Amino acid sequence: MTRSGLLRSLLVAAPVALAAQAAPPNDAMRTAFAAMKQNVAQIQFAPEKDRWEANVELWTIRMANTGALSKAELQKMDTAFRRMQANVARLIAPAEKERWTANRDMWEIVLGKSTAGATNGQTLLRGQFAVMEDNVPKITDADELGRWSANMTLWREMLARP
Repeated sequence: MTRSGLLRSLLVAAPVALAAQAAPPNDAMRTAFAAMKQNVAQIQFAPEKDRWEANVELWTIRMANTGALSKAELQKMDTAFRRMQANVARLIAPAEKERWTANRDMWEIVLGKSTAGATNGQTLLRGQFAVMEDNVPKITDADELGRWSANMTLWREMLARP
């Protein structure tokens, strides 16, 4: 097998391996996810709504599947991820860009799109989560703070799992 073929096979296998480790969502995750979805439905600014809807789509699939993801599910997640990624690339406000970049990077690792490798994945996830932990409390808009607090609860609970 060529190097590029091996790399491709590892990138395809990584999200499946990560998904296979997923435990069912706990009460904290279900509550946070419901609050996030309700909050996102109220967003009026189209680019913000698009970013959050993509994030909700990723969490919807992730929480609905505790085993290996199907090819169709991975494709849906990839589509939502690419939509969020393109939107985040257009952000200008530094603090907003920082937290969205951290969120995007975390999804990139979970989806096996990062070149970091599985051994560094948890370390990188925790590092990006620390960026969010520092950034999110500084949000002054109550609705936005609510969305990000819910999103952080989802990530925190996911990171706490074995």
